[in-house]
Amino acid sequence: MNFEYTKAQLELQDEISHFVKHTINKMGFIDKKRPFNAEEWKEVGNLKIHGLPIPVEFGGRGFDALSSTIALEELSYHCEDGGLPFAIAAQMLSCLIPIWKNGSDSQRNNFLPKLCDGSYIIANSITEQETGSDIYGMKSTAKQEGGDFIIQAQKTLITNAPLAGWSLVYVATNPEKRYFGGVSAFIIDHSLSGVNSNLALKKLGLESVQMGNQSFENVKVSEKDLLGKLGSGGPIFQSSMEWERACLGAVHLGRMKKIIDFLILFVKNRNVGGNPISKYQSISHKIADMKIKIETSRLILYKAASNLDSNKETGITASIAKLYISEAYRTMCYDAFSIMGGSAYLSGSFIENYIKDSLSSTIYSGTSEIQRNIISGYLKI
Repeated sequence: MNFEYTKAQLELQDEISHFVKHTINKMGFIDKKRPFNAEEWKEVGNLKIHGLPIPVEFGGRGFDALSSTIALEELSYHCEDGGLPFAIAAQMLSCLIPIWKNGSDSQRNNFLPKLCDGSYIIANSITEQETGSDIYGMKSTAKQEGGDFIIQAQKTLITNAPLAGWSLVYVATNPEKRYFGGVSAFIIDHSLSGVNSNLALKKLGLESVQMGNQSFENVKVSEKDLLGKLGSGGPIFQSSMEWERACLGAVHLGRMKKIIDFLILFVKNRNVGGNPISKYQSISHKIADMKIKIETSRLILYKAASNLDSNKETGITASIAKLYISEAYRTMCYDAFSIMGGSAYLSGSFIENYIKDSLSSTIYSGTSEIQRNIISGYLKI
């Protein structure tokens, strides 16, 4: 087992860090309450960061899952705004991966190059208000009429929805079958009659990421808009969630590294009783525990990504990664708040946005409770 980065991975890290420092962080992303726009999204696309794991033939960078995860970690560490790497990773893992893995030649050729270079934005549209984590109990439907389908759907908490021009929408086509043949996925153009995806929701964290409600009222689509086969939406979504759960933790890990780097300087320079607070074990031990969380998270993250590349035990390792890293991220933010004391309580403090951003990490891509259900299911208990 080799823990060393390859030459290509080191070069990728350097490329990402240089780009973020000299381009992204100078384009206004540091205004964490201002949503990024299409021009800024396209600038990221010039490096095809949106398409890190997508094959070169479809406009991507052609990296494996592990290298893509290393790149996302580097992006998150250097980017001043944590919302941007989250939005990039969410689109990549929940939308580009399914189109690459399941799309027709036409869909891959039409969408992937423009998604990889930032010309297009697409949203992953599955969550519903009433069903929540019971995703296969969705109320959204598609009724077949000849060679067309009529979509009726109400979706909520959809990342990138107000900015996107398309959505990958999951609807029930045979509700009784649920996961096993009951759900289908469609790529839907937002310019179609009956699509409303413009309402942005106000959130507690990740403020620069636009998230919204969507409605699809009597939207007519054709068979060419169907991703994969009719009824194959369940496995398509599950596969995309394995990618998301396995790799999205890279965004959290980058933020965790940023926090510990800040805290090490903070405790060395903050004096109490004539001594830097780094000399107190109650402080230094907390930071030592943070370092352990970071190193453990990286091992779990890289194993989950490597398993995607080898197609081995992807489900359980992805859920372990999602559960452990998101919980570690949230805990680390609160420990940082404790160490910083009163200065952390002031609006605009270093840790404020990290705390708010971390709250949702244990909810999206399946809550911590759902991950424990998945893990225990693999253990047959």
